Amino acid sequence: RYRIRDPREYAREMKYQFDKYKGRGMAAGHIFDAIFTFEHEWLAEFCDEYKKLGLAKELPYTCFIKADKRCSKEEDGKLLAESGCIQVRFGLESGSEYIRRKIMLKAATTNEEIVDYVKLYKKYGLITKCYNILGCPGEKKEDIMATFNLNKEVKVEYPIFFTYIPLPGTAMAEMADSSEDISKYSFHFKEAVKLEGVPKNFVTMVQRKCYMYFMPRVFWRVFKNN
Repeated sequence: RYRIRDPREYAREMKYQFDKYKGRGMAAGHIFDAIFTFEHEWLAEFCDEYKKLGLAKELPYTCFIKADKRCSKEEDGKLLAESGCIQVRFGLESGSEYIRRKIMLKAATTNEEIVDYVKLYKKYGLITKCYNILGCPGEKKEDIMATFNLNKEVKVEYPIFFTYIPLPGTAMAEMADSSEDISKYSFHFKEAVKLEGVPKNFVTMVQRKCYMYFMPRVFWRVFKNN
């Protein structure tokens, strides 16, 4: 169900919360709207009100977006940057277009488009944080490595790598081959699905490889900025 809040009231509520908690060290706002940039006119009103309230300079914020044609427009990137947004968070999910389209049923983008969208965010000085899933049903070794390689190619500042955990009742869970109790794997740091042609522990090995490659770069960036 798709519901829209008044964009100016949304900004005023953030102002109210900031005034209430800034004495406790509130330093940023985190907007948990999965499709924050879905409606350009809505976003334009929100950003305008946010600036009018003086929050653009006082309270930087981060937001979720979708990396697709509807939610990642040039003009939206400019609006976000001018209104105080410092970071965009999105689900890259997999570096394999086949896995995204046929298994995850996310057919909105190609890898080339994802590269272009990340470049757009970086153009306006926005930090990119993306979420990835390793070890999904149907994945081969090359699909898992493609996720690492795509993050590396686009130079995402803060990539997060989870291992896939079947969610009961979903189509992907029906595809999952798991003979173990998956409840103990709820932290997404252990493979819970058997993949044909993929050795045991390969998924967690790649997950470690991802963090070993990206985390030193994250720490250096934070150190340099501070």
